[in-house]
Formats: sequence, C-alpha cells, structure tokens
Amino acid sequence: PYVLPNLFGSFVSTLMFLAVVFFLPETLVAEENSYAQVSQTSIDDSKDDDQLELELTNIRGTKVVASTEIEEGLINKQPSPERKPQTVKGSSIIKSICPLGRMYKILCDPRKRMAAFMYSYYSFTSSFYAEVNPLWYISTRESGGLNFTMANIGTIISISGVGLFLYNGFVFPLISHVLTPIRLIQLTLIALAVFYSMVPFLSVIEPQDFNLLNVKAHTWFYLLVQFSSMLQMILNNHEYIGINIIVNNSCFSNERGAMNGLVMTLGSVFKAIGPLGAAAFAWSVGSRNSFPFDYHFGFFVLSILCVALLLYSKHLPLSLNEKRI
Repeated sequence: PYVLPNLFGSFVSTLMFLAVVFFLPETLVAEENSYAQVSQTSIDDSKDDDQLELELTNIRGTKVVASTEIEEGLINKQPSPERKPQTVKGSSIIKSICPLGRMYKILCDPRKRMAAFMYSYYSFTSSFYAEVNPLWYISTRESGGLNFTMANIGTIISISGVGLFLYNGFVFPLISHVLTPIRLIQLTLIALAVFYSMVPFLSVIEPQDFNLLNVKAHTWFYLLVQFSSMLQMILNNHEYIGINIIVNNSCFSNERGAMNGLVMTLGSVFKAIGPLGAAAFAWSVGSRNSFPFDYHFGFFVLSILCVALLLYSKHLPLSLNEKRI
C-alpha cells in the first residue's frame, strides 16, 4: 500500500520528463549575434537612411558596434570586427559567483520582491492546509473530525484530482481570458477565506439526520465532502497559477531562470514551516478548548492568513499583469 503510490508517481514523473524533453519548445532561444540591451543609437546622416550604426550591449556587458541593413522589410544584423575591450570589476565577479549577492540584487527590485513574497506566502498556506486537512478527516466525531478511513480519504483525493484535471482543460481557459492575474488572485483569496472558515462546520452534520430522493444519507454526505475537497483544489490551483504568472511578469525573459530559482528556494523554506498547522490542529483538538479555539482554530488561522495576503495584494503594481520582454 505504500510502495505502489511512489512507483506510480515515479512513472508519471518519467512521462512528464520525456514530454518536456521532446515536445516542449525552448522559450529563451539565443540567436547568434543578438544582443539584449541597446545602450546607444547613432545615425550617420552621410549614409543612406536604410543603414544605421548601433552600439549594443550584450548580456555579458560587452559593447559591440554593429550595422543593420533593411532589405525588403527584414533587418540583417552585421556585427563589425571592431570590438571594444571589456572591463570586468572584481565586485561584479563576486556578485556573479555568490548566490546571496545575486539573490540580494533580485530582491532589490520592488516588483520582484513583492512577487517572491506572494509565492512564499502561498507556499506556507498551501502546506498548512495540506497538513491540517487529513488530520481533520481521520479525527473522531467527538473531537470535531469526520471519522473517515484511509480508503475514504484516498477516494476523495483521487476524484478531486480528476475533477481538477477536467476543470483546467475546459473551464479555466475561459476564466483566464476574463480576469487579469492580480484580479484572479484577489478573487481566489476571498473565496478561500470564506471556504476555510466554513468547511469545519461539515463535522456538525450527522449523515443519518437527512435523506433526499431516496438516496442514502451517507452518500449525500460523501458527495458534499467531495465537492468541498474539489473546490479547495480548484481555488488553490487558481492562486498558484496567478502567483506564478506575476512572478514571471516581474522580470525580463533573461532573468526568469534566476527569479524562478529564487522563489522556489524561498517557497521550500516556507513549506518547511507549514507543518506547524498540524501542531496547531493537534493542540486545538487535544486541549478541548471552546469555540473558536477548538478544531476550528487551524481553519480560522488559514482564513486570517488569506485575508492578510488579500490586503497585501492590493499594493501589487498593475504592471505585473503584463509580461516584461
């Protein structure tokens, strides 16, 4: 029962690796004799209008004089052999080698810093819920849980995963054309704040207390829990996609590798703090406190964290909705 899920995960990971290697196109193709930034442009009046002299600066900081000729609407770049000597300072070498120096340089940009904080905060809240939710499922009715078995939990998570797959394929593309990334994040945080504060009240419902359309009460209760699990996955996916978009929009294309590496590192640190949610839930259940410090406590903390992130998102610059080229 424990080896099979790991083997299946390894199989799926291998399929994804092969798909990325053979089918995913490279988005940062560096063409020969192409340069990233234009530092100075000069036009020689004595020459034809369709030939310009450009002084370019490539990614490494080397200045190169290049000429461009316009032929039938196409621009042909012809770098001349003349090349100015490159001056490299010792501090630049240290910054390029030292990871902390590069991280500090990235975080000095307010756009990148805010995007990195959003991703780190998301990593913490998602890890927090991932620790609390299973404990709530398996807890007894007396302690405020749902008293589910491991088979019940596995079935609910599996069906929720299939529902999320179908939702991302058919519904989310329609939403992505209507909402900007920041607006998507904000609406999702509002929905999550309400969801986290309401979902623990499911344990108040006794399956034998209601019957509808001659269907067993337990079936309706499982469907209700299944719907709540799928809804949380969908909302969490909305937040993840929106934050990843603003992370990539906060930097230029040649900086995305470093930026994504930084936010993944920070996200891993905050995910390591996430298991505190399990400790908070265990404390609230074991101490037998009264409302709201009973089993609701962990969920209310999550709701407050979502509201705090929502308020922070109000300060995000709207330029994060657009890609930086």
